[in-house]
Amino acid sequence: MWIRSATILFIVLLITNDFAFAQDTIVQKDSTRLYENIATYSERSGFTKFMFRLFFKPVSPAPAQKILNKRLKQQPYSSFEGKIIRQINIATLDPFGNSIGDTIAASLNFITKTGNKFHVKTHPFTIRNLLLIHQNQPFDSLRVKESERLVRNMSYITDVSFYTVTTPENTDSVDIFIRELDSWSLIPGGSFSASRLSFNLRENNFTGLGHTFQNGIIWNHSTGDIAYRMKYFIPNIRNTYINSTLQYGTDEWGNFIKNFAVGRPFFSPLAKWAAGVNFSQHLRKDTIWSINFMRFKYNAQDYWAGSSIPVF
Repeated sequence: MWIRSATILFIVLLITNDFAFAQDTIVQKDSTRLYENIATYSERSGFTKFMFRLFFKPVSPAPAQKILNKRLKQQPYSSFEGKIIRQINIATLDPFGNSIGDTIAASLNFITKTGNKFHVKTHPFTIRNLLLIHQNQPFDSLRVKESERLVRNMSYITDVSFYTVTTPENTDSVDIFIRELDSWSLIPGGSFSASRLSFNLRENNFTGLGHTFQNGIIWNHSTGDIAYRMKYFIPNIRNTYINSTLQYGTDEWGNFIKNFAVGRPFFSPLAKWAAGVNFSQHLRKDTIWSINFMRFKYNAQDYWAGSSIPVF
């Protein structure tokens, strides 16, 4: 059987070579169809498939398919400088089977479908809350690039792309399109030893708001004591980059800490000021000034502020 297949392929090779030398005006699409027919025939057996790969190259994909997968090329931001931002369009994507550079969604298996189903996608207003640019304001390339960096820097985001185009109705206005790809944000953890069992669960994008919600528990199975800790963090309140932290925790010996903090860091070179306040309450058992354990309860406060000054 394989001798017959090899003979047919050899004859086809001779015929195609004769046509290539004898006729220079063969239509390109006919030649492509001939190669496709040979490729189809070669799939009949492993030997013919090997012979086809030995003498032929795969037929190139159609130009239309290449265009579909081609990523749009961004014009230099300098060409948009000073124009009015008309709209900021934001699209958020689930973490599995999506790409910011390809609008065609990939086929998903059961695991990836289930992961996307249990994942809470980031809300568009969560992304908008991170931007240093706004509608009806002049286009500032520095602020656009810094906004892209700030969005990409979030722990719940895998990647993001900004694409700017001039509006067809008014060449003095631009539209900005933002595509953001989520990262899987629910992170479990834990440990086990001869005396303790611990488990913690961290959600980096709580309900799609970009907030961090962390809970942990430790069980001492030799004594039966339980320790618990909780932390809730809001990274950006109403586009001010003022963050807030609420924390509570206990340990196995009855100590606890309560903490509330509000602050604004130097989140960007464009930030001109930073400040913060911190209030906490602690309860500790210690042997200071006594051989027996004593309970110490105290409050702590912290205030700070800073300003950036351009050097050059």
